[in-house]
Amino acid sequence: MAITLARFSTPVSRTASVRSTALVPRSRSWTAPKRSGRSVVVRAEEEDFDAFLNKIADKFEKSENKPVVIGYSAAAIAALFVAEWLIHLPALDILLGFPVQLVGLLALPYLAIRWY
Repeated sequence: MAITLARFSTPVSRTASVRSTALVPRSRSWTAPKRSGRSVVVRAEEEDFDAFLNKIADKFEKSENKPVVIGYSAAAIAALFVAEWLIHLPALDILLGFPVQLVGLLALPYLAIRWY
């Protein structure tokens, strides 16, 4: 089925703006997609890095199982280094390098907002 430009565009005079030449079918009007009930609100806060470090230090001091927190932190850092090493192996660098980095970059803001 071939779709031609004449089917979707309306006749336009030479003085018409670019917006009036949008490729919208004449029979349908455009409606915004329906959003789910859940939304994310991002608010900017004025917090410097020292305040962030103080908050982390306070959370660490309030924790009851300090060795467990240290172990999880060390395991997370080690997993990051192992994943970085694995991704950049010569054989896997071609197959996984860019896609894995792209997925990580796209997932990072969502995970930061969701779990922070």
